[in-house]
Amino acid sequence: MEQIHGEGPTGRSLPNGEGDPVMQFRVVPLTGPDNSRVPPVLRKLPDVNLNEVKKRRLFQFDYDGGIWTVNNQGFDMDRVDAFIEQGTAEIWTIRNQGTRWDHPVHIHFEEFQIISFNGKPLSKTDVDKSRKDVLTLGPGDNVELFFRFRDYLGDHVMHCHNVVHEDHQMMIRWRIVPPSSGPALGSIINPRPVARLGNPPAGF
Repeated sequence: MEQIHGEGPTGRSLPNGEGDPVMQFRVVPLTGPDNSRVPPVLRKLPDVNLNEVKKRRLFQFDYDGGIWTVNNQGFDMDRVDAFIEQGTAEIWTIRNQGTRWDHPVHIHFEEFQIISFNGKPLSKTDVDKSRKDVLTLGPGDNVELFFRFRDYLGDHVMHCHNVVHEDHQMMIRWRIVPPSSGPALGSIINPRPVARLGNPPAGF
């Protein structure tokens, strides 16, 4: 697909010989025994139990005054945008407020299941009915995601996988905390001044 700027493909397919060179894979006839087997049923998806949901959150991806933002804020390493209790489930709504750009959103650490896409639940045969950690938001798209935060404590990020966007602040930081501890869940720590260390010592 032709792509001449960061907004996404133009819709034109490039003819042979045009565009950047890519690696080609050639499938050849099998020369030995094929012992591979695909089981008739793969691993069952975990059930989505909405009774487990402790909190719902909204994250809006947008472009504000020259900065790519999430919830009208640029990324700040000294700010935690969400505190999440280990062992709980949440629903996140991820929304593209823009009218032109796609955002391939990558959520680190914990996989999710899509509950609905633009208000419609996924069918049982939809290719997106799986465990995922990346989703593509087109202009105006609105997606509901179900998470279980089962394992490790600590800090993780969510960001747009368009490198220009994440480098220009379209990212948040979130933290898994022990059950019923830490700051008030869902609160936002006000950004504190970044320490200015001056010049590094010689040989640093």
